[in-house]
Amino acid sequence: MSRKELMREIQEIKTMLTAINISLKHFINQSAEISNQALLSHIRNDYVNAIENYLSSDVKEKLELKLTPKCEKREACKNILGDFLQKNVKLIRQERINDKVIEKMRGELHNLRREHALKDECHHCFDEAELLFEKQIQLLKSLNIYGDVEHEFQEIFKIPEEIVNNEILEPLANVKRLQILKSLLIKERTFSELMQITGLQGGNLLFHLQKLLSAGVIIQRHERGDYMITEKGYKILKSIAELYLDIANKAS
Repeated sequence: MSRKELMREIQEIKTMLTAINISLKHFINQSAEISNQALLSHIRNDYVNAIENYLSSDVKEKLELKLTPKCEKREACKNILGDFLQKNVKLIRQERINDKVIEKMRGELHNLRREHALKDECHHCFDEAELLFEKQIQLLKSLNIYGDVEHEFQEIFKIPEEIVNNEILEPLANVKRLQILKSLLIKERTFSELMQITGLQGGNLLFHLQKLLSAGVIIQRHERGDYMITEKGYKILKSIAELYLDIANKAS
């Protein structure tokens, strides 16, 4: 690429960035004139429209692909199952959906199967439709449209803050203590081994061990004996790992 061509591409990029900047400023100025709720509603509608279009296309594509190709009732069943699944696609526009709605839809699919799956080979097509239906339900759950959110909130509000802080959060809110607990997951460790792993000496290591002992996440077999992780410590460490992986995967 010549210098002239390079300069031209750089200028095109600058022009594009300028246009984006102008559009962004326009969006910010526009958003300042409307309420936050209206803005969120506008964004949600665009978001829902995109998902609805995708799901609608997915239903058509999957039914075309999965239904038995050489069957005299193929087109009729494709229309029947397509109408049922497309009706479920519209559910993403709801704020909340309860179990009654989902059970009603399950019942409707069951009735369609009973009415139209008159031969053994017919059940293949209805099995495929049921898989698509379950996929739709999982999406509704991931969008927090369907699910027992109120029950989850109640469980969260029941959390005793002081106990959780003292027995779970505070004892592990330290790099060295987390290192200790991870090392005990593999095998029991002596005081000397933990010194090598953490790089801590005497009293400093003892301070952190006491924190973990008090929280009940590790125990010492006997005076001057080896240290080992408890069931409580293992469960907490496992939960931390699962939480970290979940957050890391969603961030990537």
